[in-house]
Amino acid sequence: MKANIIATLLFLASSTVGAPSQSPLHSSNGGDELVAPTLISLNQARQELGALRPRPVRYPYHPGFDRTLFGWPGMDFCQATRVFVKCDMRNYIKLRDGTKVVIEEYEQDGEMRGRVIYGIWTNPYNGKPLDLENISIDHVVPLLEAWISGAHGWEPVRRYQFGNDENNLLAISRNTNILKGSDGPDIFRPFTYTCQYAKIYIHTKHKYSLTIHKLERDALQQILDTKCVYT
Repeated sequence: MKANIIATLLFLASSTVGAPSQSPLHSSNGGDELVAPTLISLNQARQELGALRPRPVRYPYHPGFDRTLFGWPGMDFCQATRVFVKCDMRNYIKLRDGTKVVIEEYEQDGEMRGRVIYGIWTNPYNGKPLDLENISIDHVVPLLEAWISGAHGWEPVRRYQFGNDENNLLAISRNTNILKGSDGPDIFRPFTYTCQYAKIYIHTKHKYSLTIHKLERDALQQILDTKCVYT
């Protein structure tokens, strides 16, 4: 993961004499220092879109889907950012996509872990400010879409890799994530970040050799032709 965080460990003393000290906090500029997702060029996006294997049925029947099969959310990610405590991928993406982010340490199962308790975020899909309580982490290529596109036949380690691939994850609002659900670009299209969304979707499908239906391909091609003309 691309992470050059230099976190400052703040031991906050209580303002009340004799009161216990609070949990250590880590502060960071978050998205100012973490770079993700990796965006491909327009030319590469066109090439990768053209290389995706076609799928004749939009929603083929592949029983057995369960989000837990993708190991979401995985652990041990904040340590890669020099925060020095474990956190799950949800908190890592909040850290990555926010600014002025503060992480609080807490103990679980005998080890110290971290969770985001403050920061400033913007929903990339509509440009509106995000409150911490309203943040939901979106898989740009949804887990169900991945399942019917090929992940149903993967080994567990491959599904875990996909489920926790930061280049397919964005911090958005809970309402937007509910609206998007498991839809692809043939049904869901963000108001802002449209070109970037399409590039992430294409690159993720190409990276994991997932199939694509004509409705998806046509929608993505339209975005590349109309929203990515200057990229």
